[in-house]
Amino acid sequence: CNAKDTTYQIVINLSGTAPFNTIGNSMKGTFAGNTFTSDPILSGLSYNFVIKDAKSCDSVVVKGKELCPCKAFAGTPVGNISLCSNIDTTLNLNDLIANEDLGGKWSVVPNVAGLNGNSFKTKGIPVGTYNFYYTLSGKSTAPPCEGDTTNVSLTINLSPVADAGADNFISCKQSVVNLGGKSTNDPAFNYLWTSPNGGIANSPTSLFTTTNLKGTYVLKISNKTSGCFA
Repeated sequence: CNAKDTTYQIVINLSGTAPFNTIGNSMKGTFAGNTFTSDPILSGLSYNFVIKDAKSCDSVVVKGKELCPCKAFAGTPVGNISLCSNIDTTLNLNDLIANEDLGGKWSVVPNVAGLNGNSFKTKGIPVGTYNFYYTLSGKSTAPPCEGDTTNVSLTINLSPVADAGADNFISCKQSVVNLGGKSTNDPAFNYLWTSPNGGIANSPTSLFTTTNLKGTYVLKISNKTSGCFA
């Protein structure tokens, strides 16, 4: 069988007197001395050779059928990936597997919009885990071949909302102001207040904090596990 197990060749070692030749409805092949090698035959199809030598009145009939152990290869997963929900990108799913046979089709479970051939757009995809399957269908006609499937997963993680709150003013009557707004409030997130111009938040790792110093305050929120941030 060939490397793809789609065709095979028959090799026959002959006794008798060269030159040999095929007669009747024999399939094609070549002679090299006392050895006959057939042309490639599709796996699953029958072969038939009638061979005669230079002197004998008789001929040799060789017939049969060979089925090569063909199995498609859907590739090896390169690795699962994880993205944040605020990432708008288009994935080439073929980049997520290696050494796959061509001609397969992609599907996704659960079914979700965004899949187009081997491309997947992440814009607007709900948070969750999605399994992508690359499938090569089996084939029963010659040359027959068993199908194969491989899968990779994509996890869309929730991106937080960071809201530092409305602008405030420090005055003689109000020396301390509140910082914070309608941000994501969840123990799965870390919070960090910073100031590019010298301000100091009294509780820099809290969702809500206060300050008595003027300046610009920036709130960064990051997920402790996924790293998604805002």
